Amino acid sequence: MFVKKTFFISIFLVLIFPILLLGCSDELAEKKSIAWVAAEQEVKSNLKSPSTAKFQRYSDEYVAETDDENIFMVKGYVDSQNGFGAMIRSDYIVKVEIINLETGRYKIKEIAIK
Repeated sequence: MFVKKTFFISIFLVLIFPILLLGCSDELAEKKSIAWVAAEQEVKSNLKSPSTAKFQRYSDEYVAETDDENIFMVKGYVDSQNGFGAMIRSDYIVKVEIINLETGRYKIKEIAIK
């Protein structure tokens, strides 16, 4: 599971991350982007039909800093199919700790999907 998460973070850092930041190299922005992707991956792994997941677009306002500079609260929603095939919207909150910024390592501290 750790290798899978590291692979997705690596792909994100190489391909998607520069586009999201539009050339910005700010450390806080990097941490927020990693937290966002980590939260999406964790939420997706908890869905009944992860292949149908459609997440809202990234926005800095949905990733909040905490008192600890390496822990972030990510709030958002995802549309996905439930067990009956109907599309439903679920809100989520994920608490993510950035362990190593250079490698993109993180730890999920808490997750709530409603």
